[in-house]
Amino acid sequence: MKKLTIFLLIFFIIIPCIFAQRGEFAVADRGFEIGIMKTSFGLSNDFLTTSDIFQETAIIDLDGLKKGFNMNLSLGVTPVYMSFNRKSNWGFGFSLGLDATGIIGLSGSMITFGEANDERSEISGAVFVETQFSTFFHVSKIRVNLSPSVFFPIMVLNPIAGDSGISYTKSTADGETILYIDYNFSVYTAFPLDSEYVNFSDIITKPGFDINLGVVYPLFKGLDLGLDIYNLPLVPAQMHNYMKISGRIGSEAPINIFDDGLDGFFNIDETETGENQIGIIRPFKLMAWAEWQLFGNRLLTIIPTLGFSLSDFYNRKFSLECGASARLDLANIFIATVGIGYYDRYWKNSIDLAFNLRLVEFNFGFDMRSSSFIQSWRAAGFGVNFGLKFGW
Repeated sequence: MKKLTIFLLIFFIIIPCIFAQRGEFAVADRGFEIGIMKTSFGLSNDFLTTSDIFQETAIIDLDGLKKGFNMNLSLGVTPVYMSFNRKSNWGFGFSLGLDATGIIGLSGSMITFGEANDERSEISGAVFVETQFSTFFHVSKIRVNLSPSVFFPIMVLNPIAGDSGISYTKSTADGETILYIDYNFSVYTAFPLDSEYVNFSDIITKPGFDINLGVVYPLFKGLDLGLDIYNLPLVPAQMHNYMKISGRIGSEAPINIFDDGLDGFFNIDETETGENQIGIIRPFKLMAWAEWQLFGNRLLTIIPTLGFSLSDFYNRKFSLECGASARLDLANIFIATVGIGYYDRYWKNSIDLAFNLRLVEFNFGFDMRSSSFIQSWRAAGFGVNFGLKFGW
């Protein structure tokens, strides 16, 4: 068994490493490729870490909530995609996918019952399905990537975060305390929420159109510069069916538990369903990057990135994005990429592995993530991704 392990190590790792810089013994890139079950899942927060949860006696420091509590949930599934690559000169592809996101951002004052005036928290999310076509070609030295998409929103929670969510107020004067939380949630769906059964004729949501654009310019041998634009909106999706829930916990009158108890403290002012047309666009992102091959080949590549995103699902729509990664490529057989960066409002420390035999390729990745940089190193959140590719 030990001899077999040593042989496999030499055959798949050491030999490719020796010949990689000389361009020998390398697996050729596939001209035609089919991918199945490309899946990613991630969950992050900035308060609890893995060590806090998996221990005999859990110790939770509530003082850590004074700055608030943030949680992100993401899920992406591409059941099938295909691509054709003509000697890296031109190509095209097609994919089907589902993308889901959940966002929770609770203010620290509300969690710890501190003094505040109309302090906002946010809860939002969305589920989209999409069909994407892609192509690439060259204009002189510049490579151009185009990927138009048709996307269909299944569910959107609080489509414009600044207009809905949670508002918290607490003030104390002359020994009297005023405390109340206003909440206002809007859920739009592709089907009526007040129907017991859903028929296709009930679905009146219209799909939207956006496009991904990218350009790559080889500045000189071993250094490429790129610019990518994601989800550039062309036509917003149209949603009609909604449910709105609004109410108040507390009162603008001073709290007097001994006289009134908790009567009237919890109120649901309104639950409403109906139709109201709104436009939905997906979060926009622009990223500039560079790929620097340290030895003038694919053996070791450094990739810095810098950009920004705009999203209606946050109270603050604008967010900077940046990061850096290093990719080790051993003859296109074993590829490992490690990276650190701030993407999608959280820090992400990742490692991605690919094992490629040309006919089949297996991809797997793992990351630790959190909206807090320190907590991202303490496993306050995690993400996994995997997929299979076939072709030749």
